[in-house]
Amino acid sequence: MKHRFLYIMALLLTLATGAWAQDPDPIDLTPSADGTVWTLSTMPEYDVELEVTYYTDEEVAEMAEMAEMAKGYYLVGNMNSWTPTPQYKLSENPGNAAEQMITLCLEAGAEFKIIYSENGTAAQTWFPGDGGNYTVQDAVLYTVYFRSDYQGGSDWHYGCIYLSEGVYFTADGEAWTLAQMPPCDVELDVEYFADATLATLPAAAEGVVEGTDADLLTPDTSNDGTLVYAIGQSSTEAPASGWSETIPTTEGLEAGTYYVWYKVVGDAEHSDSEPQSIEVTVAEAPARLAVTIDDAGKDTDNWQATPAEQQAGQTVTLKYNGKKKVKSITIEAAQ
Repeated sequence: MKHRFLYIMALLLTLATGAWAQDPDPIDLTPSADGTVWTLSTMPEYDVELEVTYYTDEEVAEMAEMAEMAKGYYLVGNMNSWTPTPQYKLSENPGNAAEQMITLCLEAGAEFKIIYSENGTAAQTWFPGDGGNYTVQDAVLYTVYFRSDYQGGSDWHYGCIYLSEGVYFTADGEAWTLAQMPPCDVELDVEYFADATLATLPAAAEGVVEGTDADLLTPDTSNDGTLVYAIGQSSTEAPASGWSETIPTTEGLEAGTYYVWYKVVGDAEHSDSEPQSIEVTVAEAPARLAVTIDDAGKDTDNWQATPAEQQAGQTVTLKYNGKKKVKSITIEAAQ
């Protein structure tokens, strides 16, 4: 497919012989705005041949994309000779689609307006159209906001231009995004919230044994956020996952040494505290013993031992619920 002319070279031929002209006069070719008509200002006194090269589809698409990118609002003033340049092109305000914005360093006394340009080189509309230039008072980093509808309010310059000191940031809790890097170096002053603290410190629970459901730590409290816990593999490296607001228990744990980590997830005005660990020992459960009744099967079902599962050192109560009279009981190690 053929498109607009990329260039035209006139090959000049003599009228009489067709030989190359030795000293041809310059030929002026003037293209139309859309590149479809080319005009020779004055036809020379000899034949001419025009060598034509066409844009490719890819080149046409690239030019259209560049033209679309150039279209938009620009800040122009004495800092850029009142000429639109790419680094002074405004972009849409992420927080308000009705506004355009740009962050940049301006010197005291700088004057500017906003223009709309279809091609990035010439202004089609000036803002404010009938108003004066905006004059900068102090040399600092500014974010300039602009509204083409002149609905910016009474504190805006003619309702269309507003300056705010500093840089426009957006945040999602973990990342801070500079909406538009200004054409100058910037320095960010950062202030952090203090770390959350504990009102009472936890301690390793004592006497916990396997096979139970006992807390591994004594309770603790904080007024600066939410306490969370996790069981780690060492006393030096906090676990990356498994954190919970519930204090870990011995449920499902075998006897051994465990490292229970805790920290405070800070509230809106506190940073998270540094994770800390406490070593907790889970003891081995005592051996399970049994008390059995040997009455030659006369009334065994009416005997009850409490507790039902016996451990060494415990007090065990034997109760007979039958109707016979117990004459004597002897005890010996079971075979």
